[in-house]
Amino acid sequence: MGSSELYGELLVHVSEPLSALFRKAHSLQMAFLNLLDKLTVDGNVTDKDIDSVCCGKCLLLCFLTRV
Repeated sequence: MGSSELYGELLVHVSEPLSALFRKAHSLQMAFLNLLDKLTVDGNVTDKDIDSVCCGKCLLLCFLTRV
């Protein structure tokens, strides 16, 4: 029995929600990248600052879009 026979029926039920989730995630990623393109940085920025903006703030944006 192949995987399509085993999982095919189950995947039908989640394919649309997964596609919608992917589209939303892609849209959010593109918006975030556009925001990053608009940032100007001086020479005093550390790796920790960049991590804070790229990781910490991204999680906050993800949370805010769900509220």
